[in-house]
Amino acid sequence: MSKKLKDKNVIGVCCAALRQLSVLEPLSAICRTANAIGLRVHIFQSFEEFEEDTDLSCGEESVYDLINYDMLCGLVVFGERIKDQTIIRSLVDKAMEHGIPVVSFDQKQKDCFNLTFEYADAFEQIVRHLVEHHHFTKYFVMAGLKDNAFSDERLDVIRRVFAENGLTLKEEDIAYGGFWELPAKAVMEDFFAKNRELPEAFIALNDTMATVIIDELQKRGYNVPKDTTVTGFDGIELAENFIPKITTGKQQFEDAGMVVTGVNPETGLAEVLELKNHPWYVCVQYNPEYKSTVATPAPLFVAFVDAALKYQAAHAAEAKTE
Repeated sequence: MSKKLKDKNVIGVCCAALRQLSVLEPLSAICRTANAIGLRVHIFQSFEEFEEDTDLSCGEESVYDLINYDMLCGLVVFGERIKDQTIIRSLVDKAMEHGIPVVSFDQKQKDCFNLTFEYADAFEQIVRHLVEHHHFTKYFVMAGLKDNAFSDERLDVIRRVFAENGLTLKEEDIAYGGFWELPAKAVMEDFFAKNRELPEAFIALNDTMATVIIDELQKRGYNVPKDTTVTGFDGIELAENFIPKITTGKQQFEDAGMVVTGVNPETGLAEVLELKNHPWYVCVQYNPEYKSTVATPAPLFVAFVDAALKYQAAHAAEAKTE
């Protein structure tokens, strides 16, 4: 690291959809590690993921204009949450201009240190379950984006498992739902407009598209899984609380100690997270401050202050015995 960067102590993090576990857990880890080595973290977060251009997009995107690159010793970009590649490329290019190293999280980017996960093995287990356990032979695959690394990798897995079992994935049985709702819905409307035969299984390459497939099937009177099976991938909160349950795969945050202890019953989104084996770690999405007063503080705040006082007292006692 250059002397210029060594003199700085701020890491910038660019992300979107902060309430998703796939952002919260690694972001928490970044903050903990940074704090342990004396660094600060500045988070630049948009609520939109920029999947399409809306009336709010310009304002949401402007949050990244607030980045002071002269303060940073490094930049972390959550590429899979910020869907617009032009935004990501702009962030990377500006960091490069200032000589700042960039870590691209969960997406490969040129000129970056890329941190990606192994998804293929988990996805392969889902495909093999359909082929080798259920012995289905008729499929419809909803891929993500054309020429997208995640989409191509999962399509390659399907083709390989099919080939090992004497099946062929035909091009007419593949459609591209863009990994999100509107294009996935368009795919399903086209599917039914062509009066296509219902397959034994729909394989969606992520959970968002899987939920759309089920919604469109149910609108037309089909029963899932009685009439056909639908699988997804990524393990988003909506999928875990969706009816019917979706066969999916996800990163095991719980094995690392992160536990969802509160879920919004209407949206299926995580509202409370806790960390096992930690003196007091609670992350909430809801707003307890709205109903908290000096006379009747919210239980969350009381518990936090109580834990802090106990921690302070314990360390004071330890200091006296040394």
